[in-house]
Formats: sequence, C-alpha cells, structure tokens
Amino acid sequence: MIYSLFATCKLHQVNPYEWLLDVLRKINDPEYGGRFSDLLPHRWKKNTSTSA
Repeated sequence: MIYSLFATCKLHQVNPYEWLLDVLRKINDPEYGGRFSDLLPHRWKKNTSTSA
C-alpha cells in the first residue's frame, strides 16, 4: 500500500519524503479533524502549494 502511495506522489510530482512527514504529523494531531482524504498526494499538493 505504501508503495502505491509513493507511486502516486511520483505521478503528481510530490516529494514522497516531505509528503510522508507531513501526513504522519497530521494524523497524530487531534486538532486536524480527520480530513484524511485531504492527505492524498494530489490533494496534499494543492493544499500545501497554496499555503506556502
């Protein structure tokens, strides 16, 4: 499963290391609110590129 997520990162030109670090931080944060679909690589890229 993790391999398919890394392949999705590659497909959407997302750095898998940065993505994984951020995802691990957010899933452990009780204030994140469980919006796990936003952590998929293609959505994560949209959310992080607009906030930077």
